[in-house]
Amino acid sequence: MRILWFGKDAPFLTSAYGKISDELILKRLAKHKHKIALFSSVGIEYACAEADGVTIYPRLNDLTGEDVYMDHYKDFKADLYVTAYDVWPLNKVPESARKGELTWLSWAYADWEWTDNSFIRDKLGSAFRVVPTSAWLESALRQSGLNNVTNHIMLGVNHEVYKPFVGMKDEHEQEITKERLKQSLNFPPDSFLILMCQMNQDVRKCFDLQFEAIQL
Repeated sequence: MRILWFGKDAPFLTSAYGKISDELILKRLAKHKHKIALFSSVGIEYACAEADGVTIYPRLNDLTGEDVYMDHYKDFKADLYVTAYDVWPLNKVPESARKGELTWLSWAYADWEWTDNSFIRDKLGSAFRVVPTSAWLESALRQSGLNNVTNHIMLGVNHEVYKPFVGMKDEHEQEITKERLKQSLNFPPDSFLILMCQMNQDVRKCFDLQFEAIQL
């Protein structure tokens, strides 16, 4: 099968999205006799390249890829267009799928935007398959009446590399605990830690409101 993949970050970036693309595309799908091409919102704007037998197309100007996806789909002679991306910004892709111009599989980053949302449901209704990213989203999409929903596949990473320290043992065979980790960071033993995975973009993440909420 010839698969054109569009994800948020390029697979050679160190972000979480980049790691997901690297694990799924370069390390898995490309090893199973599929022909793979990809382009991304971040990391590949204007250049074409090839890595590990995977064709890499440019994203050019639109962060959604909707200015070039059909050109790449036709040039690669793809059988399937996979978007590992938010659903809400996509307008041309669902319409192309509805018209039969391409076969679209949405690995749907839609947990946060789904509240029995007909706007999202109508987009996903044109997809060949919808792969939810959580069990909750799978249940919600099935209850909405969509009949193209598969079992969910979470946004996973390689657990042999990325794994928690707590419960493991150090080089002296001593158990690593939360208390020890706090001590290593000079945090008070009774501190309450709030961890966030997000870029430092205040216009999108509203840090001032987050700090107010934490204070409350």
